[in-house]
Amino acid sequence: PYTWEFQSEEVVHDEINKKIIFKNIKFNVLDKTLLSLPQFTYPDFTVKRQSGFLVPTYSFSNFYGHAMKVPYIYILDESSDLTVSPFVTTKQGPLFDFEYRKKTKNGGDIYINPNFIYQADPLAVAPGDEKLRASIQTNGTIPINDNFDWGWDATYATDDTYMRKYSLDGRTKYNSNIYLEGLKGQNYLNVAAINYKNLLNETETPQAILLPRVDHQYNFNLPNLKNLSFENNIVNVQRASGDEQIRLTSELKWDERYISNNGIIIEPKLSLRADHLRTFDESEDEFTNFSRITPNLSTSISWPFFDNAPYGKQIIEPKIAFGYVGDEEKHADLLNEDAQTFNFNSLNLFEMNRSLGFDRIDGGSKISLGVNYSLQDDIGGLLNANIGQSYHISGLNSLESDQWSGTDNYHSDIVGSISYNLNDAVILDYKTRYDRSSSDNSINEFNLEMHDFNNYSFGINYTDIEAEANWLNSGLNANNHVALSELSGFLEFGITPDWSIISSGTFNLESDDFVSNQIGLRYDDECLAFDIGYRENLFTDRDIKKDRSILFNFELKTSAVD
Repeated sequence: PYTWEFQSEEVVHDEINKKIIFKNIKFNVLDKTLLSLPQFTYPDFTVKRQSGFLVPTYSFSNFYGHAMKVPYIYILDESSDLTVSPFVTTKQGPLFDFEYRKKTKNGGDIYINPNFIYQADPLAVAPGDEKLRASIQTNGTIPINDNFDWGWDATYATDDTYMRKYSLDGRTKYNSNIYLEGLKGQNYLNVAAINYKNLLNETETPQAILLPRVDHQYNFNLPNLKNLSFENNIVNVQRASGDEQIRLTSELKWDERYISNNGIIIEPKLSLRADHLRTFDESEDEFTNFSRITPNLSTSISWPFFDNAPYGKQIIEPKIAFGYVGDEEKHADLLNEDAQTFNFNSLNLFEMNRSLGFDRIDGGSKISLGVNYSLQDDIGGLLNANIGQSYHISGLNSLESDQWSGTDNYHSDIVGSISYNLNDAVILDYKTRYDRSSSDNSINEFNLEMHDFNNYSFGINYTDIEAEANWLNSGLNANNHVALSELSGFLEFGITPDWSIISSGTFNLESDDFVSNQIGLRYDDECLAFDIGYRENLFTDRDIKKDRSILFNFELKTSAVD
């Protein structure tokens, strides 16, 4: 029998009003009648959208008590709708959530999501001690012509914790921006104004406003120099208080790829970059102008060897890269806004300038040696592995004083990775960085997922980064470096074809405590799906305290009529 069904004595199709009318109906669950109605109407299959109630959800929290959300969607016209979702709580009263969606005539999209609550019982801790709390999120993309769009993505809240407190948005950082974007062939332009916002209770440099940020790339497509390009980046960093900086960067780049008759791959790269920076030092109340020109010349050579082995097709590829990047010219007043972190790993091993942004330059002469290996086995799996090391031969090592970088000595740390994918049923990924000075793996990142989509899904992630190697420390006090050690995972296990257990969690191995965990029960058949879950959030931030919640939602998937 069906999990649920409508039984109707008579069904009438009203083609004029596009409705199907059910008369003398019974709503049965597991063959038991729960509800009887003389008449029930439903839109026919020609109706794409219609105003009405959406699936309600139930939740419970220590903070707001029992809560029910009952969304109602109102179709304004063929191209727009409004969803009103009152979120009624027993302790804090109703939270009103609105979602407006609009499809413009030229193919654009507009989304506006305001919400607010007048708290019945505010906490004594700021910012949760305010009665009225609200936020608005909006984004949109409006085509101008075939090559250009303009758009925006903005978020505003009355305080830092409101959206997280009521599970509206779990982000701890966001940026609001408005932009103009153009793409024609291989040429690209983006002009944006960006406002950064950090929602965590941290003492740090005031958040920046970029007004504007310009990214531009032009490809010349010359007959003999197809990969010659000209790139520009302009950033004006402003703050309500604190230091400010304008940077103009232009770079002429060329790269090519040659393959010899015996299979040797040679990839030369050339670039010439010019930077001009104008910095305002608030403490000295003065401006500083600074310019620099940085050449970058490099070549990588690799020789892949193919072998059709009994267990699969494999490729072993020794690789060497060598090059020169002009020494980083520094000035005491220059700001580092976009290159504060530096993550040396197997992905950027063969790069000469590994800086993640434009404000810093990873200069000097380097040689990188490594081996890549890949195997396509006979059971459908793909294995990739690599290992390598870099050597700083001459010139200024920009990261010599940064122990966490892994490239602060003549020889770098040894980096490696291995990954395996068996038809998405088994997914494994491991990255490591070995510190020769301490004879220890300073970075270990391990991820494993296993899926039998009819029975179970399992995943575990382990991250262990020593304080001396944690690139996130680069923006902190050098004497206050912290390690990162965390274990997280998820499990969905089928008890029967319809019932399954779902769970997930994150455990901080440094503090020996859970960050979050969740366990629940899921039912899913051809007619009905519902989840019920218990969740603990142990993260704290001002009025956000350790909280326990219960979540419940369901979906009637099909309608069976007798």
